[in-house]
Amino acid sequence: AEFDKPLGIAVHPGGEYALVVEEGHQVRKVALSDGTVETVAGSSSSGHADGVGDAASFDKPTGIVIDADGAVAYIADKENHMIRKLTLESNGGSQYEVATLVGNTGDDTILKKPTGVALYGNYLFVCDKDNHRIRRVTLTEGDSYGDISTLSGTGVEGSAAGTASTATFAKPYGIVAYGPDSSGSTFLIVSGHKSNMLRAIQISDDTASDYGQTINFAGTGDEAHLDGSGEDAEFHKPASLALSPSGGELYVADKDNNRIRKLELCATASSTPSPTPSPTPSSSSSSSSSSSSSSSSSSSSSSSSSSSSS
Repeated sequence: AEFDKPLGIAVHPGGEYALVVEEGHQVRKVALSDGTVETVAGSSSSGHADGVGDAASFDKPTGIVIDADGAVAYIADKENHMIRKLTLESNGGSQYEVATLVGNTGDDTILKKPTGVALYGNYLFVCDKDNHRIRRVTLTEGDSYGDISTLSGTGVEGSAAGTASTATFAKPYGIVAYGPDSSGSTFLIVSGHKSNMLRAIQISDDTASDYGQTINFAGTGDEAHLDGSGEDAEFHKPASLALSPSGGELYVADKDNNRIRKLELCATASSTPSPTPSPTPSSSSSSSSSSSSSSSSSSSSSSSSSSSSS
């Protein structure tokens, strides 16, 4: 089998297969037992049509996540500025049916080049890359289903830590949900494609005052390569993120350094976000990585980290 510039991957919770989205505008299904590949949605031509299987069309789908039940996948359809929903189990409907969840106008007035997607609770979180924001989509059935709001980011390009309404991002790209950690806190970890940093966003309780609080978790902001602890580490256009099955390690596709980086995550006792976390070193190894999609935490009851490359 051949692929056309694969960009995102998600493993089904049953462990039988992975779904891959590719720049060639299709969703491919890879059997993990023998590597057999089939196309389940999309045609080889770009477009934004809803439909079943190859009647649907995408334009450079970039990120994908599968829900915990393994029934639905959510796809960031980057050049269409949309979030698409792919039905994996028929349940009375059509298997491999594609429907538009957000951005059904096909322009960039709602989203602008979305990339990474992550699930937590009743929400889908989206890296709205060229709007420099992290967005939240409601998945609860009812009148609010599909509603989109801004979780964090002002829309101004930057890398400032702060509250949900003051923090800034610079082309956020990859995203994973991590937690709850030992103190009960849950975070989003976001890679900044232009900021060269990893950010942590508090999402434990959407009624709490610190919901959406954003801190700078790892990286100096310089375009460079340096292993080290937390803010001492350096990246160059970090892209996709993945957690190990245990949740103890975060893997980073460090795109322009041509490396896979690993961060050891060490839970701390703190439960209050600080604007500039001071992570302490943990043991790190330079063994090569595998991937899976999830995240790390920081300061806000978070984690200390160190980075190594392979």
